[in-house]
Amino acid sequence: MSDSQRVNVRPGAPDDEDEGDPRRWKILGVCLAISFLTMMTVSIINVALPSITTSLSAGSLALQAMVSGYTLAFGLALVPTGRVGDAGHRRLIILISLGVFAAASVVSALATSDIVLAVARLVQGVAAGSMSPQGMGLTQQVFSWRERGRAFGFNGAIIGVSTTLGPVIGGGIIAAVGNEYGWRWIFGMTAVFALVVLGFAWRLVPADKPATGPVSLDAGGLTLISVMALALMMPFILTNGTNDDPQRWWWLVLAAACL
Repeated sequence: MSDSQRVNVRPGAPDDEDEGDPRRWKILGVCLAISFLTMMTVSIINVALPSITTSLSAGSLALQAMVSGYTLAFGLALVPTGRVGDAGHRRLIILISLGVFAAASVVSALATSDIVLAVARLVQGVAAGSMSPQGMGLTQQVFSWRERGRAFGFNGAIIGVSTTLGPVIGGGIIAAVGNEYGWRWIFGMTAVFALVVLGFAWRLVPADKPATGPVSLDAGGLTLISVMALALMMPFILTNGTNDDPQRWWWLVLAAACL
């Protein structure tokens, strides 16, 4: 090969000069919106807990479930739905998850008891954990290797900013609307946000291309990692600062065994 024919190719990079999907930056906008929505919802409820306690007479365990339950459900959904997305069903999972997330947000906003709100938060967490890996996979799919680092950098920045802004946004809504109904408007806002993102996802996310042939989901591995995540989180979900049972820490032994 002559010197003029030599090119510098990053190890593992494609040999062609494919620049990715022509709509990749618009698609990235959808992925960033999903990351912002799912991570903002982790922290936005923190400032609403006093209002929820007063409005619904919520107990400490129910409040803990609203906070930690979302995170737990989020973590449990990540791996199996990410695997299904990799098998060629990213668009379907994104659309369904956004719809379920919006519905759970509406139920949260209209909740008449702490139990209803805690269950709705669990559903929110499952939906968030289902759509989150699809955004990462979609970014990998539509960008060429040359631009992938910048795209993932934007996503990392959005995750950090959204988690920080969650309490600020929630506090602003409560200050504007009032303690009695402010927490309901918080969930109403997330429902509207999810529906807006759903509209853009419907237009911009590429059609699914299911993998040909059988796809193994490794049921044994998925079960182990799910039980591990559950066991790892349970001691903290069961901790409310009042007469906590020390036996709850035995859950960590089960987590270590699954690991």
